[in-house]
Amino acid sequence: YRYMEEDEQTDVLNNLRKRKEILEKEYHGLPLRIELRRQRERQKSIETSMEEVDAAIRKFSESDILIKLDE
Repeated sequence: YRYMEEDEQTDVLNNLRKRKEILEKEYHGLPLRIELRRQRERQKSIETSMEEVDAAIRKFSESDILIKLDE
């Protein structure tokens, strides 16, 4: 294992925040009335992705991140 460097951690956080912005724009672009199955699936997919990104942001916001090295 090794500790993630601060600049590497900052890059990951910036990319995650950009991804979150994109997902939020997609979510706000959904129709107000979700009537079709495809629309419900898309809404659920975006919500799941947003939850995953939020969890990753919380994890990468911690001070010490350990990365497993390839063997």
